[in-house]
Amino acid sequence: MPTLIILCHPAAESFCHAISSTLHRGAIERGDSCQVIDLYRDGFDPQLSLEELRRKWSFDPLVQRYSQMLLQSTQLCIVHPDWWGAPPALLKGWIDRVLRSEVAYRHIDEGSEIMRTEGLLGKQQLLVALSSDGGEGGGSAQSLHAMWQHIATFCGFASSSIMIMHHIQHSTLHQRRAFLQKVATQQERMAG
Repeated sequence: MPTLIILCHPAAESFCHAISSTLHRGAIERGDSCQVIDLYRDGFDPQLSLEELRRKWSFDPLVQRYSQMLLQSTQLCIVHPDWWGAPPALLKGWIDRVLRSEVAYRHIDEGSEIMRTEGLLGKQQLLVALSSDGGEGGGSAQSLHAMWQHIATFCGFASSSIMIMHHIQHSTLHQRRAFLQKVATQQERMAG
């Protein structure tokens, strides 16, 4: 099972990097191929230009490579922090530029001005794991969960799981290890 991990955090010592390492290790231990895209390390440009928007295609080699990696994967793992109730701008740009029409979904004209959308990622599973300083009942967590659930449905993922580590700044080492174990267990369950 080819696994693709999208990591979006600038600090190598961050908990997000620990999550990414856990997911990578889990895939390798299962004997799966695994690739990690570190958006900060790659210097990814999140800006969707007007020209790219109009032509619905990107000539950016990174966007083309990321799109191919996405389509070749069967498990997509996305790791990011909660910044103001949203993913970092770099990841939002990845969503805008890579999860695009004719890669992640397509519009189907059914005549009489009726248009429906068909998700194209029915072979893939989506696992989102993120860190948040907010609590479980907070609006940030709810808005992020809703955003990722909408993306999973819109793009037609076969299955999805959104996992949030709350109160990360004040969490103990034991709590962090427990969350990493939950992520590893969920990844294994989805792969099984």
